[in-house]
Amino acid sequence: HPAAQGPDRCGVGGMKQLAAQNLSFAFHHGPPVLQGVSFEVAANEVVYVLGPNGCGKSTLFNCLSGVYTPQAGQVLLDGADLTHMAARRRAHYIGLVPQNHASAFGYSAFDMVLMGRAPHLGMFETPGRADQEAANAALDAVGLSHLAARPFNELSGGERRLVTIARGLAQESDVLLLDEPDAYLDPKNQHAVQEMIVALARQGRAFMISSHSPNNALLYADRVILLKDGHVAADGPPDAVLTAETLSAAYDAAMEVIYASNNGVQQA
Repeated sequence: HPAAQGPDRCGVGGMKQLAAQNLSFAFHHGPPVLQGVSFEVAANEVVYVLGPNGCGKSTLFNCLSGVYTPQAGQVLLDGADLTHMAARRRAHYIGLVPQNHASAFGYSAFDMVLMGRAPHLGMFETPGRADQEAANAALDAVGLSHLAARPFNELSGGERRLVTIARGLAQESDVLLLDEPDAYLDPKNQHAVQEMIVALARQGRAFMISSHSPNNALLYADRVILLKDGHVAADGPPDAVLTAETLSAAYDAAMEVIYASNNGVQQA
């Protein structure tokens, strides 16, 4: 397969476009979870994926990252089909921070973040100084350097969430998918993580974030994809997608979008 060679690797920020083309997925012989989902994400973009529980957000991220193989459609990065790439090579281009992660072993927070460097190591190769520096930088970026030696399983839920985000950052993929990164985080840490994501995106990376927070999408997203029943219900700039009409239809509940009088920021 010619696309299996992948795009030319130009380092972080080398990607131009991630595209989903008519993705469809179902578990075993169950009903479709995703149906004909198509969109494009460019470098420098922060794209939020919103929608009610069960609409297909996590399944979409698993298909994009190669955890699941879609029954139909393609995932392309700069025209190369990621489905046909070896997992290690694919991980150079696209990374996934899942909703939940548990460790059966007593790894430290630093060890967990260092695992994000695995795609950059050869068979039987151990992490070197550059890998350790990348892990330390990622922990510092999420404000947890002081907990580097703490066992991961002894951290709070919010701290564990920050460690998994740091591991995704340490992977240094062109596209990072974050499945509900704001879960378990207090408002201060939510703001810090979102500001960091926006800053990294401006350096040439792309981020897709699934969330249940229209407010965060209004504040930080360049684009919003709204899913409902496995379909793309809307895709566009936050102020165009996150209207009272579209949100109410997506969530089957009456919702309002209100402008704060002091700074003009929308809140839903």
